[in-house]
Amino acid sequence: KGVAAASTDRIIMHDADMVSPGNYTSYVFNTLNNHDACHLGSTVIYTNHDTMVGINSSGLIDNKSTCDRVVGYYEGGSIACKIKTFWAVGAFNEDYHGYGCEDCDFYARLSGGSDWIEDRIFDFLHLWHSRVAGWDIHHRTNKAIEEQLKTKTINERIDIQHNKLMAAGYHEQIARCCND
Repeated sequence: KGVAAASTDRIIMHDADMVSPGNYTSYVFNTLNNHDACHLGSTVIYTNHDTMVGINSSGLIDNKSTCDRVVGYYEGGSIACKIKTFWAVGAFNEDYHGYGCEDCDFYARLSGGSDWIEDRIFDFLHLWHSRVAGWDIHHRTNKAIEEQLKTKTINERIDIQHNKLMAAGYHEQIARCCND
């Protein structure tokens, strides 16, 4: 619903618990002048609890920050595309619930079904937070959904999503992106 109500022709789907560099948004905007979609994140640096508390109280990130881990490859977190492309690849799959895999599924359809660039040049700082009870149950269920979808081609996955979107009332968005 949020993308359907967007007032721009481009969107960034960025996890709320990640801090990006100051020039990230303008770089994404300029990248989308030449491509339909992009993933520009290089690494995610996960803060520990004390560092997160310090950042939240001071509003500053400094060289005293302590991190628990660094993840060098990930498929979600911050993906950008043109609105038309979002609908063309089938938007987000609403079959996923709770934590995990929904962004990996979207990433697969976006990277395989659009004019995509993957230029992993930006590092993000992930603010520490605990996991909600039962997150692992959702994650296992979501992983099973993802594994089933991986047996299909990208075009089949996009068609499945288009059918779901049409059934959910997004006829106009699908017609606009796919009939031009």
